[in-house]
Amino acid sequence: MGVHGLWKLLESTGKPVNPETLEGKVLAVDISIWLNQAVKGVRDREGNSVQNAHLLTLFHRVCKLLFFRIRPVFVFDGDAPLLKKQTLALRRQRKEELTRESKQTNDKLLKTFLKRQAIKAALGDASKDPLPSLSTVRRDEVDDMYVLPALPAAEEKDKSRSEASEEEQKEKNSTWQARAGKGRPGQARPGQARPGQARPGKARQGQVDTGT
Repeated sequence: MGVHGLWKLLESTGKPVNPETLEGKVLAVDISIWLNQAVKGVRDREGNSVQNAHLLTLFHRVCKLLFFRIRPVFVFDGDAPLLKKQTLALRRQRKEELTRESKQTNDKLLKTFLKRQAIKAALGDASKDPLPSLSTVRRDEVDDMYVLPALPAAEEKDKSRSEASEEEQKEKNSTWQARAGKGRPGQARPGQARPGQARPGKARQGQVDTGT
């Protein structure tokens, strides 16, 4: 434990072993590895940690070893040496710094959110939306640049389509009215006689008036 690159050095000499070949033998187990794997690796379907995961993992693995008639001997770490204590102190210091930075970030996000709510209240925005959680506010702050504008609602789409169809129908009606006002070729307008046809009250050329 704590030796960097140890597994790479042992990888060339290591090989998989069938548990059946270890029947009746004593197998030493570094219990700290099993505990870390259980605490950090065992999760439920939603990704949450499982209660008593270390006990369940140890129980299942011990049962498997006993099934193959292997006698496990658990090895626990003793007190950390001086060099290891220095490493642990650095890890603890780094963890405290990260915790402090995380708390400062949460405070900044909370202040920003409260300022926005105060501005909305001052502008008269009486929205009754529930207050989001701090994790939601943080996610909105981070992903804001990736949010696309919302698509128009179905009612707005239908309204725009109906307006477009009405405008198109108006253009068609105006075109037909313009054509009707000009008249077709060879067709006289109202009150106008066709070529070769006398107007009412006027005799054609070469026709004798019977009244004289």
